[in-house]
Amino acid sequence: MVTYWIDKYFKSSKYFTINRRPVVVVFSPLRLEMDGHKFNMDVPSLLKRARLLGNKKGLKDIYFVASTGYDENNNLIYKYPPNSYDAVSAYNYHIGISNGIPKKNSYSYQELIAGYKYTWNKILSDSDLPYIIPVSSGWDRRPWGGSIPPEHDMSYGNPKEFGNMLSEAKEEIKLHQDKA
Repeated sequence: MVTYWIDKYFKSSKYFTINRRPVVVVFSPLRLEMDGHKFNMDVPSLLKRARLLGNKKGLKDIYFVASTGYDENNNLIYKYPPNSYDAVSAYNYHIGISNGIPKKNSYSYQELIAGYKYTWNKILSDSDLPYIIPVSSGWDRRPWGGSIPPEHDMSYGNPKEFGNMLSEAKEEIKLHQDKA
């Protein structure tokens, strides 16, 4: 699979890189860990092996980004084994903050954004890895059948609200230049 990435994607000038290193986002680090155990390999060994394959084909080390997120008990998962991932980020977060209290799902854009900012602050203050700060214009899963509970699908904002979120993310990056 890694050889396919290298041959088909990484050598393209259009492929996203960080410091000339091809970026791979691992959507489910837990799944990679479980699959690695089937081969008696841990995540650091798997990622090292992938990087070495890239090096042999003339690439700089692959830049692996682990997705962060919340488990079924609302615990934030963002810490990974040393010598494995280069950074963390997320596809999205569902958590909402209402009256200062985290809850599993947001029911408005304001709650969703409060959940994002809560998560940004937690990771930026406590992660050993750089954080690629995710942003969201909202959450609405109705075209794919909807969320459970359906009220979660009302977590979307208007262009001005999304612009405000982008500005807040930019400020976080400025404040945490060493980690974001």
